Amino acid sequence: MTFDFNIFAGQPLLPTIWFVAIGIFWIGYLILDSFDLGVGMLMSIFAKNEKERRLLLNTIGPVWDGNEVWIVTGGAATFAAFPLWYASLFSALYIPLTLALLALIFRVVAIEYRGKKNDERWIRGWTITSLAIIILHRFTGRCASCADLHWLTN
Repeated sequence: MTFDFNIFAGQPLLPTIWFVAIGIFWIGYLILDSFDLGVGMLMSIFAKNEKERRLLLNTIGPVWDGNEVWIVTGGAATFAAFPLWYASLFSALYIPLTLALLALIFRVVAIEYRGKKNDERWIRGWTITSLAIIILHRFTGRCASCADLHWLTN
């Protein structure tokens, strides 16, 4: 299967390159962060004991910090290349994106603080927090994708 690059004929080159790069950033985030979120869900629901939970966390240990770089880079590239697109998108979705950002921050905190203290209540609390944050993260994504934005065009 070959890709027909003639679809870009007559289009300005630089905006097309930026658009493809931003698409790669967002796709990279969605694919790589889905792995992290999946591990968080498995850890909270299917892991039978602390050893299995720790094993699941160790699988994402080397890469989970870097996955958020994709979303930050995608947002910054959108701001740099298409400021009007950035302004309309981010201002229309201000509340869902703020909640998603807070969910990302608190998920990192939950993963980091979970192993700081060897107390069953402490660990269980951060595990539940991690699951709640994953649910919040997906809920805000669903709200953003189903948002009724017809008022933008009026």
